[in-house]
Amino acid sequence: MRRTPLVPALAMALLLSPAAHAAVYKCDINGETRYQDNPCPGQKDQKPHIEDAPAPAAGTRQAPAPVGAEEAPRPRGRTAPKPPLPEDDGSPLDRVGQLYHEINSAQAAQRGVMRDYREAVRALNAAQKGREQAPEAEAERKMLEHEWQERRLAAGDRVRSLQAELRRLCPNGTMMEGARQVCR
Repeated sequence: MRRTPLVPALAMALLLSPAAHAAVYKCDINGETRYQDNPCPGQKDQKPHIEDAPAPAAGTRQAPAPVGAEEAPRPRGRTAPKPPLPEDDGSPLDRVGQLYHEINSAQAAQRGVMRDYREAVRALNAAQKGREQAPEAEAERKMLEHEWQERRLAAGDRVRSLQAELRRLCPNGTMMEGARQVCR
């Protein structure tokens, strides 16, 4: 069985890949916007249309920007503008919408509990610095862990119970319809 060497195959792929990404030029011809692979008529020094220019190949370096030129970073490849967010119609939320907001609030509360727990552990470690091996230090750590374990479990249980209620209400999941969360 003969094997094809990997290095020549990769070299060929790298050599051919730029050819697959031809430059695209944006032209205004007779009031119409056209995109083509050649510069516009009468514009020999035209640069390719930025949004449609290919991203640089891996391992290649881009030319540095001129000194004093400050540009916003340009998106790579073709990008579509994000659609605007839908307007809230102001009507009261149904149970699906309420659950969606309650889950978000419960998750934020759970993150807050975890942040506070980590801060309490840091404070205890700082207070015990130099006496970490002492029996009373170990007892303090266990007491802190037990105290915060109840809070962490309660926060997690709240999130899970709300998610379970939402799954019972919408077994196929939810989606956005306008500005509201609804069952699929």
